Amino acid sequence: MNLLDLCEQEKCKVALFIADMVLNSVEEQDLDYDYAKNAIKLCWDWMENKKISKIEICEKISSDGKCLADIVLDEEDVEIANKYGSIMTCISYVAWQAYNYDEDYNYPQDLECIDDEYFEELIIQLIEEDFMTGDEYQRILASAKHK
Repeated sequence: MNLLDLCEQEKCKVALFIADMVLNSVEEQDLDYDYAKNAIKLCWDWMENKKISKIEICEKISSDGKCLADIVLDEEDVEIANKYGSIMTCISYVAWQAYNYDEDYNYPQDLECIDDEYFEELIIQLIEEDFMTGDEYQRILASAKHK
């Protein structure tokens, strides 16, 4: 099974399962842990009831206030920055799907490069860097399909 075998809702689940998995590898004491956790929760809330706007999700990615883009850029530890970058990609993917759900294809600049292929590149990178195995990815796909 691969990502393209799933419907959009299931693809979002995959993105959020991966975001949760990556976040679980970050120390809870990290100053930005709660922000990332809340951003992921916001995406789950959007998936469950669609009462969260796509704009609210995008504000977690990039805004004038605190956002994931700034967290990634400001983090001095490259490994942690990469983890937050992976989380940001997952949340960006859900935001992109939210735009598609609303049939609004005028994506903000931060989402212009996001699509299924871009998300698959992150997955390949995570597997190549031994962050997750191919078997773990298959379990994530199966979980998304059956929940």
